[in-house]
Amino acid sequence: MSQDALALLLRLNKSWHEGISAEKLYDITRAWWVMSPANAQRVARVLAVAGGTVREVYQPTRWLASPVEGLENRIGFDGVVASDRERYVDRDVTHLFRHGSANPVRYLSLDALIGAAVSAPGPAGTIASATAAQLATGAVEPGLQERILPLLDAFENDLLWAQSRAGQELFHSNTIAWLIGKFPAPCAPLLDLLGATRYERVSQ
Repeated sequence: MSQDALALLLRLNKSWHEGISAEKLYDITRAWWVMSPANAQRVARVLAVAGGTVREVYQPTRWLASPVEGLENRIGFDGVVASDRERYVDRDVTHLFRHGSANPVRYLSLDALIGAAVSAPGPAGTIASATAAQLATGAVEPGLQERILPLLDAFENDLLWAQSRAGQELFHSNTIAWLIGKFPAPCAPLLDLLGATRYERVSQ
């Protein structure tokens, strides 16, 4: 396994409950999360965490964009239960989440997760001294840029957003520019009408 491999810890406190089925736990763990697709490609293990305890561990086989309308800025994974799940299940990982943070996503080097540092909660002062992005344990909360860029990408793919980025006098040109940018082949005749080609029955 690569030295750059990451463990992804996903906090499921609102969705998990005692007696949850294995299928349901997988479904709520796999989708959909605001995170960097580039970082996702480095993830070797995904840990489902609830109540500060690891409930299950998955090995992602592929990452995919959300097909759900309104959640286009998120990604999820297909995967299988990890063969080494016993190494992590039932561990207390409370200290890997910054106190007071609502962000359910954490990254950690897989090597660090395997190490003894994860086997027991750290001292109370550890979290207080951690920065907003990284805990003393090495766990990293996705930064503002990583959380915002997928949202911006989703906006850029939205026609209404393209129409509303400037004053009303640019409404039509913004719409045309978006259509040409997203669908260049079908919009070729539109480009022609805008002056690229002369037509006998269409005035310049």
